[in-house]
Amino acid sequence: MNEELLPDARKNIEGKEWSEIPGVKGSRAAYKAFGRNLGRYRVSSEALLRRVCGNDELYHISSFVDVNNLISVESGLSVCSYYLENIHGDIIFRKAGNGEGYNGIGKYFIYMKI
Repeated sequence: MNEELLPDARKNIEGKEWSEIPGVKGSRAAYKAFGRNLGRYRVSSEALLRRVCGNDELYHISSFVDVNNLISVESGLSVCSYYLENIHGDIIFRKAGNGEGYNGIGKYFIYMKI
C-alpha cells in the first residue's frame, strides 16, 4: 500500500496547512467543539497524514486496519470500523460524561474531563 498510494496522497497535501485539508479541518473543529486540546490530542487522520508527509511507513496491523488508514489518508477524515460480532447491545452516540473514558490504542484509560 505504501509504495503505490501514498505518493499521490503526499502530493495532494504538499504545501497545504492542516486547516486547508477539508477532512482534517472538520475533524479538528469537532475535537475543538468537544473541548479537546488540539496540541495534546491529534486527530487520527492528521497523525496518519503527518506520517505520510514525513515518508514514514504506516503501521500494518491487518488488511482491515489498512483499509481504514487508506480511507483516512485519502479523505482526511478519522475513520474506524468495528467487528459487528464484537458489538453487543445498543449503540449510542453521545458526549462522554465527566469521568467516563475509553482505552485508546496503545494508551492507558483516557478520562473525559468536562
